[in-house]
Amino acid sequence: MSRADARLMAYGIALGYVLSHMGFTDPAQVQAMFALTDLRLWVAFGLAVMIAAIGFRRDRLAAPQRPLHAGVIPGAILFGVGWALCGTCTGSTLAALGEGQLAIAVSLLGVVAGTWGYGAIHRRFFRWDPGSCGL
Repeated sequence: MSRADARLMAYGIALGYVLSHMGFTDPAQVQAMFALTDLRLWVAFGLAVMIAAIGFRRDRLAAPQRPLHAGVIPGAILFGVGWALCGTCTGSTLAALGEGQLAIAVSLLGVVAGTWGYGAIHRRFFRWDPGSCGL
């Protein structure tokens, strides 16, 4: 394993720990966040976005400059709806599996099916560059 792979694995483990510790691996807490009955996860999410924005701002020269393509907005809406309904997203799904929550594997199947479906639909109906997705 290369040093870069080891570093990425360490980041992934750290992210999983933080997601678990904050409550993002508990579908009931995530659904309470979207129902606006518990704002704690919104605060945590907002802080994470601010920290990421600072990092992206500092490293903006290394980031590729691409225009926003037509699929970003509907894709974000679909992702948000799925996140609210399932109470989990891709990162927290993997962290929940790491906690031993085997029932969350149903959500992981949805993630895999959605990713595969996007590739199939994109190849058939759309012509924009998917960027780094490589589908």
